[in-house]
Amino acid sequence: MEQQLEELAVEGAEVLIDSLWSRPANTRCVNMFAEWFERHERRQYADLVRGFNANSARSDTRWAAHDRWSRRVGAVLARGDEQAVVELVGIVAQFRMPKGKARPAAAAVPVPAPAAPVQAGAAGDHVDFREGTFNAPVIGVQHTYGHPGGASLPDPGTWPTVGTADPVALGVHRAQRLGTGNELPPYVGRDADHRLVRLLHAGGLVVVTGEPLSGKSRTAWQAVRNALPENTRVYAPSPGADLRALPGVLRERRGSYLLWLDDLDGHLGELGLDVGLPAQLAALRVPVVATMNDEAYDAHRFGGGRAARVLSRVETVELAREWSPRETAALEAVDDPRLAGAREGRGRLTVTEYLAVGPELWDEWRRARRAGAHPAGHFLVRAAADAARCGLAGPLSARVLGGLVAAYFADVPQEHWPEQEWESREEALAWAVGPRLGVTGLLVPDTEDADAHEAYGSLRADLDADEEYTDVPVYVWLEVMSAAETAGSDAVDAVAREANRELSGRAEEGDGGAMVVLGVMAQIREDRDGCLTWFEKAVAAGLPNEQLVRDVNGALGDMLVEDEQYEKALPYLREAAEHGDANAAYTFARALRRWADHWIQRAAADGHAAAKAELASATDTVEE
Repeated sequence: MEQQLEELAVEGAEVLIDSLWSRPANTRCVNMFAEWFERHERRQYADLVRGFNANSARSDTRWAAHDRWSRRVGAVLARGDEQAVVELVGIVAQFRMPKGKARPAAAAVPVPAPAAPVQAGAAGDHVDFREGTFNAPVIGVQHTYGHPGGASLPDPGTWPTVGTADPVALGVHRAQRLGTGNELPPYVGRDADHRLVRLLHAGGLVVVTGEPLSGKSRTAWQAVRNALPENTRVYAPSPGADLRALPGVLRERRGSYLLWLDDLDGHLGELGLDVGLPAQLAALRVPVVATMNDEAYDAHRFGGGRAARVLSRVETVELAREWSPRETAALEAVDDPRLAGAREGRGRLTVTEYLAVGPELWDEWRRARRAGAHPAGHFLVRAAADAARCGLAGPLSARVLGGLVAAYFADVPQEHWPEQEWESREEALAWAVGPRLGVTGLLVPDTEDADAHEAYGSLRADLDADEEYTDVPVYVWLEVMSAAETAGSDAVDAVAREANRELSGRAEEGDGGAMVVLGVMAQIREDRDGCLTWFEKAVAAGLPNEQLVRDVNGALGDMLVEDEQYEKALPYLREAAEHGDANAAYTFARALRRWADHWIQRAAADGHAAAKAELASATDTVEE
């Protein structure tokens, strides 16, 4: 019986709102409702009905007003006064005619006088008075709800709840996972939150509008989480789904429900929203939350026809593309690496654009490395992103990027170098700079130099988080350092800071490659002792490839020879020479000769006859 009384309250509120909102108001119906409230000890409601002002009412939503009056009528019925039920049924019967028929100007149906008990049985979706016993005249009204067009809806019991629904499946753009498995970062409050939650509490259809990637779906979903119970069932139909049967299905059920329409323009067709559907759902206390791009909203709202009629009656919440100072301050207060990236690496994009476009860029960049895709573009973007990770910030010239790309294959034999399998540099660049989601490419051109580019900020964070790309290759570090040296002392200092931050820990753990980079950085900064120390540690720790073995041993031997530490230099020079370093072989030979002369002279000074004779012969030869 409780459900039937709730439905009767909804019916009564519909009749009352129709009378209040008509032009002019149906005073006869209004007075009958006021008298009904007075008879059943709700004088305050009677005063509100009599003092109703149509102009102020239209500043509110019809559905919000209906929801309030449904609760007020329901409060009277909930007292268990059976006569109140009988009287309300009579008012509804008199002033609510079947759909499609005109309401008579004056329907002479008497309101039943206070009488005796009413017995009513439930009959599905209506209050059934056919088996009742009445001691006074009663008008019964029966409404039957079918499923128009044979439409079938999934069982509401199978719909996900607000607490379990996947917001990404509902249209919220995922963000970078950063190895956490969580596709969404913590929500950062927007200025529109308070009003949106208030409108959801009021009921009816609420549409969140804004530019693409302004955060409409995430903001709308957060408002749902804040305003509705977690056990609320969520129906998110596909675009074009037949929604006409929805009120009838939900009228028969208990519980809390929500209709979620992401990209509302897909639901404004013949089978979707019409003018009456939101009102019917509001009467059932089923809110409708929708999102819509500004361009689509303007086209439908002011384009005339069915969609315009629907949108003219809805509440809209506009979400700004640019974040306000209050919103930005809220962002600063949230501790999440993805949001830190949005603060620091979004460039000219907004926070929501950064968070939405990042995963798209990452997925496309990862897949581009395949042969036949865009491998040259893949390495071009990686070079720019790794340069930024190494501290070389800002747009880089094509020459510098080309050198960085080559550095990924510095220890690969020339015959195995993959360049012949790649697209041209022009094709790679065109692919890399093309806008994704209409906002940015993987590479962003410099505003002043069209030949210079930098990787979009989210890619750096993604590379840092992905285990496959955590460590920048040694030769890329070395190429970055060379480019920084050309750029000037500020660039050198920035790369040095990043090198110390990123590589000191790895070097302490015995990473020979990290030691090499720190040694080269010390050499660039004219710290000769630091360079020697790091190179010696790197050789002792073990170097990751033959080219580094050759290069580091050769450089270390050269520096020691310059310091006339021949004995110490010889093992390094020999190692480099044996790995194919011709310069090290020559220096090794000269160092051996100098070292031999040193010991011959030492032997001669100690009285060794043969050594003296050899020195004398060498002196004669020099004099001749």
